[in-house]
Amino acid sequence: MDAATTVRHKIPFKAVGNLPAPDDLPAPMIFVPMFHPFGRTEYGSVRVMDEDHSDRKTNYSFTPMNPQDGWTEWMAIGWEDCEIGRITVSGRGPNKKTYLWDIFIAHDGDPHREFWGWRVEKLRPAPGQ
Repeated sequence: MDAATTVRHKIPFKAVGNLPAPDDLPAPMIFVPMFHPFGRTEYGSVRVMDEDHSDRKTNYSFTPMNPQDGWTEWMAIGWEDCEIGRITVSGRGPNKKTYLWDIFIAHDGDPHREFWGWRVEKLRPAPGQ
């Protein structure tokens, strides 16, 4: 994978799902907890850091599931407001390359009528690889 790939993939809150996989690698499996306005997270979760304030965390998180088939070094950065957010998740694949997933997060309106969760929009290699 040399360039960004547009993807349309959803993972609802409170669900386990796979991130789209690059270069015939195994798809990394993650758990996406419910958006929590006070930043409650479960053991082993990765908190999303605020892109404007490096010393703060957003209220978003995710948990890499085991076994990860060689996926390591998970990190995430982004922003949130009361209805939506955008984050970039990075992970190092079994081929020792780092990949980035650009994700839109929705938590506005009625969750019974509208999708609440992650919309994975783009998969790309980290710059300089």
